Amino acid sequence: MSVNVKTWFLSFFVIVFGVGGNALLSKGVTLQGPHASLFSLLTSPLVILGILTLMAWMVFRMALLSISPMSAMLPLVAGAGYVLITLVGHFILGEEVTGARYLGVAFITLGVILIASSTAQKDLGSVHQ
Repeated sequence: MSVNVKTWFLSFFVIVFGVGGNALLSKGVTLQGPHASLFSLLTSPLVILGILTLMAWMVFRMALLSISPMSAMLPLVAGAGYVLITLVGHFILGEEVTGARYLGVAFITLGVILIASSTAQKDLGSVHQ
């Protein structure tokens, strides 16, 4: 697998595991209620699954950083994650997302596009030392 294909493969999993892990944690904590004990939170299946998913996110993120420049890839995956978590929050978790939040997501999307377009293709596949 070429470095560039690895970069996009790892980026995909960083985004999916980051969004998924945070969504699982949010749902798990919400189901426990506002006055849940630490024990009930840490024994909640959704919270445990969220923690494990975020552990996988960290492993994929470390792998991504080992082959890609941090200044290019972290803003891209973070921006894409913000967009997706807003959509997941609204459509899957049933959270209210206001017009102002959607405007913020539009600005984040614009920033991601600017970063992606300003990053040379060769930079996404190798680390500058």
